[in-house]
Amino acid sequence: MQVNPEQHHFAHAAVRHYKDAVFLTDGARLPNADHSLVSAVLCGRRGAVAPWWRAGQPVRVAVAVRR
Repeated sequence: MQVNPEQHHFAHAAVRHYKDAVFLTDGARLPNADHSLVSAVLCGRRGAVAPWWRAGQPVRVAVAVRR
């Protein structure tokens, strides 16, 4: 599947927010860490559905979380 610039942008944002969340968790700043983690998930999801989002097609997304 071809990656468009919008997907690429959201993927990088998701990784950046995730790294911020890990950094904040290590510093015991949990309220800030959970906000960054939610942002990472939202960016990842938005990047995954970007091709269909613009086309107006219905989208179903399943998210798997690994610990």
